[in-house]
Amino acid sequence: MNLGFLKKKKSILTLITSIILVILILAIMSPAISCKIIDIKNNIMPGEEAENLVDKRRLLVGTDASYPPFEYLNKEGNIEGFDIDIIKEVAASIEKEIEIKNISYDCLYADLKEKRIDLIISAIPSKGESNEEIVYSDTYYVLEYVLLALSDTEAKLKEELHNKNIGILKTDNQNIGEDILSNYRIENYEDIKIMSEDLRNKKIDGAIVSMPIAVNLLGEIEKPFKAVEVFNSKKEFVIALRQDSGILENINGAIEGMHKSSSFKEIYSNWFSFN
Repeated sequence: MNLGFLKKKKSILTLITSIILVILILAIMSPAISCKIIDIKNNIMPGEEAENLVDKRRLLVGTDASYPPFEYLNKEGNIEGFDIDIIKEVAASIEKEIEIKNISYDCLYADLKEKRIDLIISAIPSKGESNEEIVYSDTYYVLEYVLLALSDTEAKLKEELHNKNIGILKTDNQNIGEDILSNYRIENYEDIKIMSEDLRNKKIDGAIVSMPIAVNLLGEIEKPFKAVEVFNSKKEFVIALRQDSGILENINGAIEGMHKSSSFKEIYSNWFSFN
């Protein structure tokens, strides 16, 4: 046996093992690294300690501004949307100033736990990340779905589409009650573009889409679709805070007051109007 060959083979195996270990370490660390990069862009210092939020005048609010009409960047590069107006109303009610930070959704919870931000509003479902460090507010909005049909169809009521072929994205099935879905012959889709094209071409009779998608489709210049019915889903949106924030009751009180007054209806109409 050639000893030189064995030594060379052993060196190659050692090198390969080392490369694999480095790749694994980088894969594990990459989420934390990417979060820190985003934090630097948003001028949030890692590990910055926040005082008790009861006494804090300005709250840092994290959101992923890539989900219109809930939160997105407008033409001027400013963050706006339904969620943004909601948190502004809540903040005014509890007499706080806010500063909105655009942060990748994957980094929001890490930034909240490490006190780089004070709360999150970003279309977060009530069954968000389960962690004893995080608490959730009462529901501020129940995601709505819209039954769409072609503008030139005679159907004006949901009953007129019963037992018809209705498209829906597979990912939305779990959000809608069986009492609604059972009225139609459901056709599942993976892609919203394919589904909307099939509706345009009359391959299906209607489509059930979430409110954000409906707003975009109904806003198209040629107005190919119309809303036949709007209904609530099982998906509720909440605000996320740290367990030790001290302002959860204040936030919940503000949400309740917002729904009792006209302010929620005004915000809702501003973002979810089909006219």
